[in-house]
Amino acid sequence: KSQLVSLSTTLAHNAIVEGHGNPVCLILIGYDPEFVKGSNFERIRSKNTIIHVRGGHDLYGNEQEPLDLDAIKQIALENKTKISAFAISAYFGVMNPSHELKAKQVVRNLTGLPVTCGHELTSNLNAPVRAVTTALNGRLISLMQYLIVSVQNVMADSNIQAPLMIVKGDGSLINAQLALERPIETIMSGPAASVVGAKFLTDCTEAFVVDMGGTTTDIAVLENGFPVVNESGSMVDGFRAMIKAVDTCTEGLGGDSEVTLDVNSDIIVGPRRVIPLCSITKDYPQVLEELKKQHHLNQSPTNSFLGRFLLKQNHALVNLSGIHDRHQEVLDHLDEGPVSLAKLVSKSSFPSLYLRCIDDLIGRGLVVFSAFTPTDAACALGICEGDAEAALLGASFIAKKIRIESKQFCEKVKQQVSKRIAEEILNSAFYNEGISTNPKSQLDNHLINRALSNSESGSFSVSFSMNHPIVAIGAPVETYLPQAAALLKSPYFIPEHADGANAI
Repeated sequence: KSQLVSLSTTLAHNAIVEGHGNPVCLILIGYDPEFVKGSNFERIRSKNTIIHVRGGHDLYGNEQEPLDLDAIKQIALENKTKISAFAISAYFGVMNPSHELKAKQVVRNLTGLPVTCGHELTSNLNAPVRAVTTALNGRLISLMQYLIVSVQNVMADSNIQAPLMIVKGDGSLINAQLALERPIETIMSGPAASVVGAKFLTDCTEAFVVDMGGTTTDIAVLENGFPVVNESGSMVDGFRAMIKAVDTCTEGLGGDSEVTLDVNSDIIVGPRRVIPLCSITKDYPQVLEELKKQHHLNQSPTNSFLGRFLLKQNHALVNLSGIHDRHQEVLDHLDEGPVSLAKLVSKSSFPSLYLRCIDDLIGRGLVVFSAFTPTDAACALGICEGDAEAALLGASFIAKKIRIESKQFCEKVKQQVSKRIAEEILNSAFYNEGISTNPKSQLDNHLINRALSNSESGSFSVSFSMNHPIVAIGAPVETYLPQAAALLKSPYFIPEHADGANAI
């Protein structure tokens, strides 16, 4: 008989990297509006509602101003059909949570929706970061619910009668019910399990552990046989979440990351995860036929809609609050399976509005893109299995824009991903040594680029050599890690069962 089922997941930090999650209403009690002006609040505000309410306490837990309960009631009633959850953070709420708890009771009674309070997640005094952490937690609740219910259904079908436990970001376990309420605590859950699995498979005690999946590449450091843990919170895609977790550098770079070009025609990989073209054709052969048709008719190399498809996700538990007629119109077009983005946009008189609806639906997990990815590049080059014809056709739409052959473009994608991984390992090493590089510094960028370019031109050379080996795990690492390790002049190990290290 099973004693427990332990699940580690990359859901939380993948969702933050990709900007996924259902909208929330963040209620800030006693915050100075000027105090919370910052980039992370602006990013939260773009898809959520932030409302200031009178109240809050001082550093000693004394009430600054009475809580405006009438405002709380009005906020709850006005927003309950527009959002999936509420997040409440009071100024110095960790010193005295009474205002948060009163507001939570009112909101829950009036709406029945999930409510997260800042003091429940962290005792850290940094009020703005605590508020952002609380909002992120609210955005993740419905996604975590879908995951946990899905796993519980599989357990029931397999007659597994055991408690379901979820791995937290620091490697410890919480029960599934608590994970539903506090999904933010599972940030770095996947990397926490992976780094322990990597140590088990290799017996390395000092190493850089590179865990590459479909959405992200996560790099952690093993010191004296243990993963380095950050007590003050994880940094994911520029967000500081006040949750104790394995100290990991996370980059929105995976085997299934979307490949595009920027305004300078440079290759961009990620951060959005999509379904590779070489795999979607297995279930939907009509996608290959549409790719052939687009390739045959394509007279416009600048058309960015070609080679991209939309597919509806069957997420019965996703909260549909705030879904409008135009959203539903897009969903109705996808009832019969994937539809090319070019065809979908052509159906609308206002393409920009359609594209905005599509972004919103993707963020909610209701639809997903299929487009060209590093996995497609590897498939087209014969490195991994899949529909190579679909992969090459997908590559052709982008390759044509920069006037190169499709296979040459695929090789460039492979090189770009390898270089990005090497950069992230280097950044992880710098961070571990307490060295801060300036992303806006021309000199910093030039030196790092030269070191990782393998170029012997110019009047000087730069190179880095890592003192610790790289342990690489995850399905795509065979394709990219050898080249990344060579750029860093570092030994590397890809252990047997590297694709299952997380489960181990």
